[in-house]
Amino acid sequence: MKHLILAFTFFITTLSTTFSQFQGTITMHTSNAAIAEQCDVIWKTKQAYHRMDMHSVSEQGTMNYTLFFEPGAAQCWMSSDGQTIEISAQYLQSAPVVHSFFMANPTGEEKNIAGYACQAYRLSAVNGYAICWVSAPAPEIIFPAIFKTQGILQGLQQHRINGTVLASYIYDLNNQPVYTYEISSIQTESLSESQVRRP
Repeated sequence: MKHLILAFTFFITTLSTTFSQFQGTITMHTSNAAIAEQCDVIWKTKQAYHRMDMHSVSEQGTMNYTLFFEPGAAQCWMSSDGQTIEISAQYLQSAPVVHSFFMANPTGEEKNIAGYACQAYRLSAVNGYAICWVSAPAPEIIFPAIFKTQGILQGLQQHRINGTVLASYIYDLNNQPVYTYEISSIQTESLSESQVRRP
């Protein structure tokens, strides 16, 4: 379970903002160069309840686990192999800052992701940079408010770049990939509480 928490810590440090009332299912893929991980995520959200089903393949093996978030809760829950543990807010808030971006500029590139038009922005930091694909017409899909560490979305907000980040690619100063995520589908749908709440 410890290696799952370490991978999860890296996952949350790239994302931070507040919750939106979008309801439905998001499919995304992430990669983490630190542990040679490729992870497929199915994320269901309804009324501030979030469930993320993770299928991870890395140098540590193949793992399946689920993350649960609840409205107003200062923690989240991780479930794997029949075990569920609580991850405290103190642990999450102490997660290291991966990047603190001080500059954001449009690259002029455009493409469609998950059926939505996106524009690319380059975010610069002292220890690397990120290429983010931001969509204005896409639904406002926001990660749970528990994610308070500095990251991609905070960098965009500080530079008044609005929209939904559908893909992000982080590199170090040697242009080597560090972490990526890309949303592949967004489905607005009605969900039952049992689909998003922990057992």
